Amino acid sequence: MNILLQLQNTSKGKLHYNNKKETLEQRKKWLTDINPPPSINKFHKGNSLNSTSHGASFEVQENFSKNNNYEEEPSLYVTCYSGLSPPKVPVSNESEKEHKPEISTPPPKPKVEIVEKFTPVSPEYNSSSKLIKEYEQTYEKKKEAAIAKKRQEFDQNMAKLTQLSEEQLMIREKQQNDQLKSLHQQTEQHLKEKDESEKQVQVMKESHRQHQQMLDAKVLEVEKRKQQLKDEARKRQEQIQAMAQKIHASINILINQYITEFEGCPHKEYFSEAAKATSTQIRSIKTKADNLLESFKATMSKQEDLKKLMELFEICKRGLESVKTHIADANKKGKEVEEQKALAAKAAQVAQEQQLALPVPPAQADAISTPTNPSNTSTNIKTSEDVMVDALEEYTKLQGKLLKITESLNTFVNNQQMKKYKFELQKAVNTPINAISPESSSHLQDKLHRLTSLLSGQVVELSGQRISAKEAPEGILFCKNLAAKMIVKKGAEQVSSKHETAFAIAAVAVGLWCHDADIGDLLLAHFHKACPYTIPFILPKQEKQSLEKYHEYLGYKVEDKVIEDQDKFLKRMSGVMRLYAAILVTSPPRGSNSVHPFGIEHAWIWLSRVLNSPPQPDITATMIYDMLYVTGHLLHEQFRNQFLKLLSCLFNEYVPKLRSVAVGGGPVSRLETFIENVIKSGGKIAKPEGLLPSNFL
Repeated sequence: MNILLQLQNTSKGKLHYNNKKETLEQRKKWLTDINPPPSINKFHKGNSLNSTSHGASFEVQENFSKNNNYEEEPSLYVTCYSGLSPPKVPVSNESEKEHKPEISTPPPKPKVEIVEKFTPVSPEYNSSSKLIKEYEQTYEKKKEAAIAKKRQEFDQNMAKLTQLSEEQLMIREKQQNDQLKSLHQQTEQHLKEKDESEKQVQVMKESHRQHQQMLDAKVLEVEKRKQQLKDEARKRQEQIQAMAQKIHASINILINQYITEFEGCPHKEYFSEAAKATSTQIRSIKTKADNLLESFKATMSKQEDLKKLMELFEICKRGLESVKTHIADANKKGKEVEEQKALAAKAAQVAQEQQLALPVPPAQADAISTPTNPSNTSTNIKTSEDVMVDALEEYTKLQGKLLKITESLNTFVNNQQMKKYKFELQKAVNTPINAISPESSSHLQDKLHRLTSLLSGQVVELSGQRISAKEAPEGILFCKNLAAKMIVKKGAEQVSSKHETAFAIAAVAVGLWCHDADIGDLLLAHFHKACPYTIPFILPKQEKQSLEKYHEYLGYKVEDKVIEDQDKFLKRMSGVMRLYAAILVTSPPRGSNSVHPFGIEHAWIWLSRVLNSPPQPDITATMIYDMLYVTGHLLHEQFRNQFLKLLSCLFNEYVPKLRSVAVGGGPVSRLETFIENVIKSGGKIAKPEGLLPSNFL
């Protein structure tokens, strides 16, 4: 179909053919019109279309070419023929050509090609020339119209293109402006960052300078601290030396007192072998103490010599306590011997009188009186200047008392016939102690009333049974010792896991202490035995003492020669110390003596003793933290600025010592942070969790 359309658009396809049959006359006329006879001797050379020559025939063919935007003006090809030659019709193949019109180029003018030949002028020349002119005028108008139309289209396109170019130009200008603005902003940002970088560099330089100054200051401080440590070490050595001299003086006093009492006994001959051996040992201690003191001054083994001096001091104290028993036994035995001698003399005298059968008045026997023992003139050793000696004496006194009570109860405890009764007493003590809780004031009062009634020898009911501690001579003492032991045990087992329960137990303990002072001594003795850091006083390990025995003395549990883990040990000791500290801040019960039997002043004494004793790894830091956490609020209320001074001394001088012997580091860091926060807050410490109101019990 496309091929047919293209053939129709060709020049030959546009020719019209007449298929009608023509007559002979019509054909002759047609031939005459085509090739008229020439004029005789008359020719006309046509230079233009306005020529008046005749006998010429013209053929005009119009070719039109169109594109998408405009019509191409027709090209006129005029050819003049003569004779009978057929006209040559130029064939235009423009439909097959590709046209690429340009908007800015005006359409070409029509071409008129005139092919001139010397032909005779035809009579129809004028008519043909007129037709040609009319044709030219017609197509000139069409040309002008087409040109005007094209110009109009061109102007419209140019207007559109101009508008489009202006819009694009505006867009480009806007883009350029945006780019310039962005570049300007980037430049400003770069300059700003540059300024900030320069400022940061200056700040870093200043920081570096300050840091260098700080490092220099720290170096100076370290040097100063080293000098202080040297001075402290020197002072410490002087203090240890002074302590050794005081202990040596105390040993001499005890020895002299022992010799005075031993030699003053009127029945020395009745001393047992143990008493004589003790006397020999005590007398030899003086020489040993003198040698140790000289060795202490000459050598650097100060701790070893001090330990030995303490051991000698302990032996002298035990010997002084035992000599009284030996003197009493010797006097008793001497009195019995004298009485027997008097009876024997009297019997001999009666027998002699009977033999003589003389009425002799009965003999009057001389009164035999046992000489009284010299009064105990033992001197109370006052060593207030040295807290370590005070701590040693307190520890020795309480442990000696506990040992005597334990030995006196051995017969009762080991008596199988009293087994059931002893079990009932244990139940009567353990049941109220195990039920202690801060549930209410009436609850604690009930438990305290049950215990005080039992320890007073009153009849108490337990599980429907009535029991009294007076049924055996040792019953009351057994209950007192058991109650003190169980309260301390609650600290190691219960308070170590739940700290706030310490205050309810402490309230009952203070109530029992106010009721009976002996319970207070037993409580302290069991506290010191379970946790020697409550004194605080730690004896060094003796040469022949096993490692397990020494750890038992320090408070560790030892089972099958396996020593307790450090974490468990610290946890138990923390529970015991918190209960001990809770007793110091717990108010006495209503209705009892208003004076606390063991008040907050003992917390101050404990802290001062700690500052004068060498630190132990981790445990000392833990004990100080527990004591300050429980009693710190009351210490601040009572002592104010003095307490702040104590904390400052503890933080600046004792914490570095703790850090130097620390193993884990956690307890020391916790204590250091706690003291630092307290000092920053002006010494204020919050009340511990679980503290009971003063009027609770």
